[in-house]
Amino acid sequence: MHTFLFTDIAGHTELWEENPAAMSSALADCERLLETAVSASGGRVVKREGDAVMAVFEDPSAAVAAAAAAQSELAQRRWPGVGELRVRIGLHVGAAEHRDGDYYGSTVIRAARLCACAHGGQVVASSAVAALAPNVSWLDLGEYRLRGLREPERIHQLVLGDERRFPPLRDVEPTIDRLPRPRTSFVGRADEVSAGIELLSSNRIVTLTGAGGSGKTRLAVEIARASLDRFSGGAVFVDLAPLAAFA
Repeated sequence: MHTFLFTDIAGHTELWEENPAAMSSALADCERLLETAVSASGGRVVKREGDAVMAVFEDPSAAVAAAAAAQSELAQRRWPGVGELRVRIGLHVGAAEHRDGDYYGSTVIRAARLCACAHGGQVVASSAVAALAPNVSWLDLGEYRLRGLREPERIHQLVLGDERRFPPLRDVEPTIDRLPRPRTSFVGRADEVSAGIELLSSNRIVTLTGAGGSGKTRLAVEIARASLDRFSGGAVFVDLAPLAAFA
């Protein structure tokens, strides 16, 4: 099992068009920065293609640490004639064929697709990576189908210190289940789930009330998941807790 890290520079075509000489110098420096972050975490760069870098790690947590370190360093850098380089990073873990110094197979492809769906400055990972690197903060972005791949992927965003907000993921198709997947099993409260399903089938809005910490959010998610087959557009979880005020 290996963890693969892919990077790409957002908007690189425009940057090359505007100032090719400055971009050439900036790219070389950016590649050195990325390689340093990879090496410091115990990984190694496998290859570079255009503005993209592919690296491999034995430890998923090390790959995540490298991604975080690279983004932290990139956020502080500005290049003459170019300005900021916004790098997207994708991570996935699994088995891959190793041949002639390179890696091949569906794991590698999925890692590349994850990178492609991210925005500059964003680090996204598969659910497998998030599960194997639990000592950092992850934001569950939901389940999506990646371009050209049959099996959907539950995508997680690495939460970095600057708490940047990003637009919706690129080049993906959401599945009907865009609900959080808690790490623990939902046990009991079958009667409440059944009552919620019945209310939802005959009402446009259903409100759950109760004391803080009583499990209202978890119950609502389970009711929504149990009702997925009734709604062609699926279900989406929208977390309003971070909002300090409403317009």
